[in-house]
Amino acid sequence: MDASLTTFPRPRSVNATVIPIEVGMIVLATIDALIEVTPWDDLQYWPDADSDWYFVDDRTPFQFRVAGELIDDGFFFGLHGPVQFGPDRYVNQICSITLRDTADWHAESKCSANFKVAPTIAKRVPEYDPSMHGDLPFYGHPEGISAAGFPRTSRLGGVSVVS
Repeated sequence: MDASLTTFPRPRSVNATVIPIEVGMIVLATIDALIEVTPWDDLQYWPDADSDWYFVDDRTPFQFRVAGELIDDGFFFGLHGPVQFGPDRYVNQICSITLRDTADWHAESKCSANFKVAPTIAKRVPEYDPSMHGDLPFYGHPEGISAAGFPRTSRLGGVSVVS
């Protein structure tokens, strides 16, 4: 048996399957975790207030260090932290990643996410109306989350804990 896995005894009173848990696994929602973001599509890039956004064909991964959770009215919807490594467009920026699927970031070390990279932490757009966007929750649609300042980069991709 792999020493990194621990199996807990099956409760006698419950007919349940026990899932092995990896001991010492760092999960996404760990403060100070280093997370790699790998864009899956062209980036939506907005260089400054005097420009329109445009698409950039760059799927180069970048990494950020988790500094905190994104919470709205008691609801966890993502993580944020300073970019540590990656292309120059991300230097001195803050990455905010938001839920995209049903993964539990307090138990998972990789999944998919929406992301925004900007000078500030992304926040919920109060005026966002899910009924106007296929009933997607605010954190699942690019117009439901906003960050102030420029430059701004956003899209979707894979996220995984590096360390």
